[in-house]
Amino acid sequence: MNSAKRGIAQEVLIDLYHRLEGLPPRSAQRRDIIAQATALCGISESSLYRHLRNLYQPKSIRRSDAGKPRAIPQAELEQYCEIIAALKIRTMNKNGRHLSTANVIALLERTGVGSDYGFINDEERIVSNDTDPNWLIGKKNRHKGSLHSDIWVGSAAELASRGVLAVYPSLGWWKTRPALERYGQRVRYSLIISIHAPDVDVDLYTPIANMIGVPVVIE
Repeated sequence: MNSAKRGIAQEVLIDLYHRLEGLPPRSAQRRDIIAQATALCGISESSLYRHLRNLYQPKSIRRSDAGKPRAIPQAELEQYCEIIAALKIRTMNKNGRHLSTANVIALLERTGVGSDYGFINDEERIVSNDTDPNWLIGKKNRHKGSLHSDIWVGSAAELASRGVLAVYPSLGWWKTRPALERYGQRVRYSLIISIHAPDVDVDLYTPIANMIGVPVVIE
């Protein structure tokens, strides 16, 4: 059972575990601590001990969808791209500007839209606009300036479930200065990713490099 479902924060369990660690099994102080914790969390003593036992037990990192395709099918992805592009062209905000990609995705999530493919509604959040809480800076602040950077913190299992890390277009100063005619020029960009992990015996780099095909290796 996940302790979060019963309202027990992980940090509370960790603190409780260390408070009980050095106490004898039948000590009065231990009983008092357990009684206070069960009253605070609203669970039975046996449930609390079960959460404590499971706290530091090894957990499988095998995904529930192991063996199934993790990426959206190419045809479906192209379909969403077409719809998003069409909505950006045909919609405007109160300032007379076309909606951003993020706002178009939010529109798909909230109301959906009719298309040649039928009614499209992103209820499964395939192209979700939600902020991943594991990012330190977040999507609302990372785009400031010309060099965008952010740090994602989490386990390897969490990272594997994220699916994609990509560069996508957004509006810039050229949007409000059409006289400069910069809108037709190509733009160079780079995506630089660094992985920092504790000392482990698993080779993290090689499988990733083989999958994405790194043309230039930088030491």
